[in-house]
Amino acid sequence: MPFFNSDNRPALQPFGDQGPALRTFWGDDIMISLVDIQAGSVVPVHSHPEEQAGYVVAGTLEFTMQGETTTVGPGGVFFIPGNVEHSVVVKGTESARVVDIFSPIRDDYKY
Repeated sequence: MPFFNSDNRPALQPFGDQGPALRTFWGDDIMISLVDIQAGSVVPVHSHPEEQAGYVVAGTLEFTMQGETTTVGPGGVFFIPGNVEHSVVVKGTESARVVDIFSPIRDDYKY
């Protein structure tokens, strides 16, 4: 059974230098992504076929999905169905930290 120190994993930045920094880990059927997003950052509208669930560790996120906008803070949990467009804005002055879970594994986040 593999174990990892997430602090030793280099970050992936799929949305560019100003976007979220992801450190991903995966098994056969599930992927965990540790996400750090700077205050004021925007994750643009996007979608992916994988289902996504997340837990907000720190910061305040404003999610827009299917025309509805919701604010989620520390301790909040969210679910995003596959193929549904969504975007995120980090509100306030605090950076955000999120634990995302994807199923099935996102091949584009494997590195």
